[in-house]
Amino acid sequence: MESAPWARPRSRFTKDFEERAAWMAAHCTLSAVAAERRIEWHSVGGICKRVWNDLEAGRGCGRFDGVRCIGIDETSHKKGHRHLTVAVDHDRGCLIWAHEGYGKEVLELFLDELTRAQRREIEVVTADGPDG
Repeated sequence: MESAPWARPRSRFTKDFEERAAWMAAHCTLSAVAAERRIEWHSVGGICKRVWNDLEAGRGCGRFDGVRCIGIDETSHKKGHRHLTVAVDHDRGCLIWAHEGYGKEVLELFLDELTRAQRREIEVVTADGPDG
């Protein structure tokens, strides 16, 4: 397959289309993005990943580089039947990691993605306490 300047590698959408879909995904539900963009809801995640990778490459650093103050939270969605663990960078005010599930095992997945140097740079961690 030939590359095109208006599309990302391994994508069947234009860059403009993907950037709009990624922006929408940050502001509304996946089903709303899928309906407005007229795509399958499961395509939205791949689009967001490609846009994120381009943004990281443009900045010249990874999403975990320079992270000092993070917030960790676990939340449920779909009427409490599905859980999501997220990590945010308080300094930049952005999401840096998310994974389905909750608990120590999921948090360890996040920590495993950080290098030793990145873990050492973290000075502040905010989180709410466990239920109970």
